[in-house]
Amino acid sequence: MQVMHKFTAKNIIKDKFWIIELNGTNVGTVKFTGSQYVYFNNDTKKTLSYTEKEFKNEFKTVNTSTTKSVFVDVYGYTTNCEEVFNVRTEENIPVYTKTKTSSNYFAAGYYAIYFPSIKWSSAHCPRLKTLKSYPFIGPFKTEEDVNLAMKRKRYEETTSSNNNNISIPQ
Repeated sequence: MQVMHKFTAKNIIKDKFWIIELNGTNVGTVKFTGSQYVYFNNDTKKTLSYTEKEFKNEFKTVNTSTTKSVFVDVYGYTTNCEEVFNVRTEENIPVYTKTKTSSNYFAAGYYAIYFPSIKWSSAHCPRLKTLKSYPFIGPFKTEEDVNLAMKRKRYEETTSSNNNNISIPQ
């Protein structure tokens, strides 16, 4: 019996991160957390968790090309494109489009974005619309920088919530 996969999962970071497509259109992402596969739907902004077996049944995984492309920088921040258009800054965020006529802007660089369901998550070149919809920190020039910022943010949140539980005798 052949399994019919509804979604295609393009492996972007080997066995850790996939871009999810439905009929050639990007519809979300999947991130492997070490124990589960977390799917984020771009349209509904909801997340679903899958076991390894469920992930393999639901998604047809394909590897992306291993050839190195030369990606363009926008104001010193990396992009995931060989060519960018409509470059500008918006509220100190370096933004660009992927085609001349597109109105869909992307933010160059790395960002930490706070999604209520999955807390802080890193993103490279997220949609500007996403950054306007959720709290974020960035841009950062490297993945290491954004990971360090997220670690600090988590620490701040943990220590501030612990301080709120301390009662000081009068």
